[in-house]
Amino acid sequence: MRKTVVIMLWGLLSIATAMAQPDYYITTEGTMMIEAVFLDSAITAKSKKVTVLIDYNSGEFQLFFDASTLNTGILALDTLLAKEKNHVIQYEGRFGLDHVQTESHPPLDFTVDGSINCSDHNGSVRGNGRLVHLSNVYSCYLNMTFDLKLDQLPFDIAVDGLDENIRIVIVQMLLYQNSGSTY
Repeated sequence: MRKTVVIMLWGLLSIATAMAQPDYYITTEGTMMIEAVFLDSAITAKSKKVTVLIDYNSGEFQLFFDASTLNTGILALDTLLAKEKNHVIQYEGRFGLDHVQTESHPPLDFTVDGSINCSDHNGSVRGNGRLVHLSNVYSCYLNMTFDLKLDQLPFDIAVDGLDENIRIVIVQMLLYQNSGSTY
């Protein structure tokens, strides 16, 4: 059985934490879930402290969070994660798009190029992305997927039984690009 880690970043947007400016989308309280399979058991780690910045015009973005904000509900793993306090993980890069289209469009598939950066680790990461237009308060559903090896991750938490092949999936809801409006 191939064991994977899936990171899902859900843009849980609220009036106080998300805004669309003419050029940028920003949220400070995105929620990330890391789903992992190790030793034939599934676990989920969650954080509600993910910051997302996207430049609509260039397709450049930044995602960052403190590793210690992840919580699994499993004491041994949470103890290891808590030791990662102030270990900020940042993924920055560019979507393979000329700009982030927030008006009606067919699904757009593209590559994602970027790097994972933190105090003791820097590494290039390439993945695939998809932007799907929605017809409600949110403009689009953004999905990014990366297949990596464990040694490409920006922190080392010793978890026996975790396969070295991992998959990271980031999902974010986007607001319409709007001239100066704050949501």
